[in-house]
Amino acid sequence: MKKAMNSRSKAHCIALITGCLALTFAGGCSQFGGADSQINQSGEAPKRVYSTRTAPPPAQKNNSYSYRDNTDTGAAHDASILADNYPNSYTVVRGDTLWDISARFLKDPWLWPEVWQVNEQIVNPHLIYPGDVITLIWVDGKPQLRLGEGTVRLSPRIRYEDLGQAIPTIDSDAIAAFLSKPTVLDRAYADSLPYILASSDGRLIMAERNSVYARGDLVAEQDYNIMHIGDPYIDPETNYIFGYEATNVGEGNVTRGGDPVTMYLKRTHREVLRGDRLMKVDPRDLDQTYYPHAAVAGLDGSIISVFDGVSYIGQYDIVVLNRGANVGLEDGSVIKIYQRGETIFDPYTKQTADVKKGGFIQSLKNLGGNKQQGSHVKLPDEPAGVAMVFRTYDSISYALVMQAEREIKEGDSIRSPR
Repeated sequence: MKKAMNSRSKAHCIALITGCLALTFAGGCSQFGGADSQINQSGEAPKRVYSTRTAPPPAQKNNSYSYRDNTDTGAAHDASILADNYPNSYTVVRGDTLWDISARFLKDPWLWPEVWQVNEQIVNPHLIYPGDVITLIWVDGKPQLRLGEGTVRLSPRIRYEDLGQAIPTIDSDAIAAFLSKPTVLDRAYADSLPYILASSDGRLIMAERNSVYARGDLVAEQDYNIMHIGDPYIDPETNYIFGYEATNVGEGNVTRGGDPVTMYLKRTHREVLRGDRLMKVDPRDLDQTYYPHAAVAGLDGSIISVFDGVSYIGQYDIVVLNRGANVGLEDGSVIKIYQRGETIFDPYTKQTADVKKGGFIQSLKNLGGNKQQGSHVKLPDEPAGVAMVFRTYDSISYALVMQAEREIKEGDSIRSPR
């Protein structure tokens, strides 16, 4: 009888151990994205597969852990980089941008990379999706931002999201015209492009749903961007011409071949004119997942133009910088804009300054000599705003003004914010 009971007990133990091992293996596959979780058997577009939690510390018990506040170790909280009234957590919603979320937690949104702790279990640990919970924690007295709630239960959990649903870094509508179309063109190259010759009904200004004639190397049934070639971008320091502004004004489709071809204007953002140039539509997948970070130290440059002819620049205006990848700028680089101080004359100093030659009245004043008391003084540059680079070329770049504290205009200086 005892032998029979011992045999049954051993069998139960073996079955129990086998079951636990099977559950552990299955839970591990689910937690870290096993083969079945990565393959879409239905043949639909790929889905993003990721865990909603960061990896747990190995020494935790009861299959749970907490992001702990380390004040019990004597580390004082340093909240100097945090925004006023910062939240302990925030749930991402549709319409959010990374810049807006950063500003909820941080005084300077470009400090995001320094406090964001990526989750290595996520396929792309930098992407943030609606529904994600971002939590502020403290590690050795320093703030960190992590994906997930403060205390979590490590049950196997997989969530599927379409790849295109991640929130953008900045408002994509503000820079939509720049993301898929070249904006700086060499003059000779621009002149070699196909062009709009005339409208089919004698119009001087053409718009959406009009038919036009065009000449050049054009292919029937092909879509083309319509580009208006504007003024040159000139470096005020060297008078070097970087290139010419090319503004996208619409898109058309070649409906009939020949010379000239017939083109139907599918959509237009502004008027289309004779002489506007045509470029093939770029079907590339646009990457808007760049992240704000401080521009390289030692940066010193200028705003050389503002897109669309705006005289005074404000929030969400696009500016052109005379610095690019050759000095370390890249997509996501954040720069600080300074209003250049004027040079004024100080008549109260004991210094003397040369008197400039002038007309008859000035010549009478100069009879006593070419010197007068006073000197010319340049006033300090004042912080005027913050911008983020979103498209970079070798020696020029485009940036979106994110904050405007005072009047910004062409010629104002740019520097690193650190």
